[in-house]
Amino acid sequence: RSVAYVFLPALGRASRGGRSVSAYNHKREDHFMTIIERRRFRQNHLRKELLRKMSAAVPCDPFQYVTDAAYAGLHQKYPDKDAALPAIERLEDELLLLQTGENAVTFYLLHQYLCEKRKLRPYQFRLASTLNDSFIAYLMGLSEVNPFGYKIAPEWCYGLHGEQVILPEIQISSKARQHSLQDIQALPGVSSAAETLSDYKIGLCPDVGFEFPAIDDEHRRKCEWEHPTFLYWNIHGSHGIDLLLLLEKSIGMPVKEIPLDDEPTLEHLMKHHYHESSQRYDVSKASIEEENKCFSHLVGLLKPKNFYELAKIEALMRDTFEDRNLLFETIRRGIWNIDNIIATSDDAFDFLKAYGFEDDIAFSLAKHIKTGICRKPLPCFQGVHGNAFDEMQKNIRYLFPRGHIIASMLLTWRLNYYAVHFPDTYQKCCEQIRRITQGQ
Repeated sequence: RSVAYVFLPALGRASRGGRSVSAYNHKREDHFMTIIERRRFRQNHLRKELLRKMSAAVPCDPFQYVTDAAYAGLHQKYPDKDAALPAIERLEDELLLLQTGENAVTFYLLHQYLCEKRKLRPYQFRLASTLNDSFIAYLMGLSEVNPFGYKIAPEWCYGLHGEQVILPEIQISSKARQHSLQDIQALPGVSSAAETLSDYKIGLCPDVGFEFPAIDDEHRRKCEWEHPTFLYWNIHGSHGIDLLLLLEKSIGMPVKEIPLDDEPTLEHLMKHHYHESSQRYDVSKASIEEENKCFSHLVGLLKPKNFYELAKIEALMRDTFEDRNLLFETIRRGIWNIDNIIATSDDAFDFLKAYGFEDDIAFSLAKHIKTGICRKPLPCFQGVHGNAFDEMQKNIRYLFPRGHIIASMLLTWRLNYYAVHFPDTYQKCCEQIRRITQGQ
């Protein structure tokens, strides 16, 4: 996403500026790919360098260390040998992609290091990247999202051949985040680290120490691409996680015991959408009310019956479409329903494969669709779902990965469970977090 965020404004960003992708000429497209490839080469080199220096902190080869940790998690989560067979096959596929890919091993080690340093259990943080699509991350205790349970393919994490670049991002409690900079600076191979806005940058300069200057927003966007000596590791403080941990402590009911099939919670969410933004106190009440109104409308049209289907509606709420009224109309006409609607990038990929596209072609098309740059009619989409798919993909602004949405929905569901079953304590904890956030 950072690719689109940084460079599309200069090229005439289709998803925000209204320009069609057809306005791009081949020269600009070639230049855009050259920039991406240059950035990928630099980041890949830095990951290799960091991984080499971090190797001193693990007892064996880093890839072997991740492999051993994943298999240990597999044996713990799948003790039955027959049930473990498909899990072993999935793990072996991911390890092959990991070994041939662009050094995602580095980010597994980084996240594990931070979580162990801060003694974080899986529900106390949330990966906000494609690592939620990874079975390895689940087995290592770095994600609560089991790809098997939600039919998540590994492509969005690694690509078809390990070519995907992972952008590391994690959300943790505000308290844990306060200590994260010191933790990062203590990492082997990190010459310096600095905080910019809501992100941390990891500086790598093997020969000469590099000190970060004070960086404003514009400079950050610029030097993220131009400076060759640092990686980004986005570490965000989350008010939602702050509230969840406070509720768990105040009520005494462990978060892990909250069931995902609780009917009162489902009914409550369908009537009162406590979207994640409602825990952000910099968002106006009018904006929250507008979002809740849209959520209620989608619930009425799609009628979700469980946690997973409700997560699909959560995905549709995240600026997925340019024109929500057009989305509402296609649902009313019965073109899309809760089973076949394209709410995530995984949905687009699965939909195209089901219609007979080869995996590599389906993935390539889905990657273009997810970023909202595929805005013109494509001959290959003619006749797909009565041309409805072509109409929908032209309305798409951005599609998040399914694993990311599930991880987000877990937090939303748990907060609402406490709100339903312990309303008084919930309100008191909300007020306490609000006072802390507003500095009162």
